[in-house]
Amino acid sequence: MSTTCTCNSRVILGVCCGSCEASDTAETVQVNVHTELKKPAPITYYLTMYSITQMQKAKKQCKSINAFLVLSPELEFDTIKAQILEKISEGLKPKTITFEHYSVAWTIPRTQASSMPLCSPTDYQFLLDLASKQKTPSVNLVIKARLLKNKVYVCFLSACIR
Repeated sequence: MSTTCTCNSRVILGVCCGSCEASDTAETVQVNVHTELKKPAPITYYLTMYSITQMQKAKKQCKSINAFLVLSPELEFDTIKAQILEKISEGLKPKTITFEHYSVAWTIPRTQASSMPLCSPTDYQFLLDLASKQKTPSVNLVIKARLLKNKVYVCFLSACIR
């Protein structure tokens, strides 16, 4: 709500521009004051991805594939998982892809130095709470392919089906 003085200048919070003598008899006029809500800053995710082949090499010989995502912190966990899977698909080009075939760990520079798993909506909410405190939010994601230990082989005489 703001008022207009008799000198037609805008009065905000009952204070006139002071250039007129009639500021005591200001008329009250209702004006819509639009206050835009600040949107949260987008988070930049830096992805470091390792394939199964690279994971089998010595640690110093592993080569990563790197990518990044810039996403809104208002997205749901399932949407984040889908975006990560898309980047995995582009970078590692696996035959089949599910989130359970990869271990995803995150760190936040200068805030969370030790890596934390990203497997549930609770993990994601904790990540958002810490990342949103930064001036320019960024998160490091390390994605490692898991070896599938539960492969089932069914053999019929001389033919094996995987």
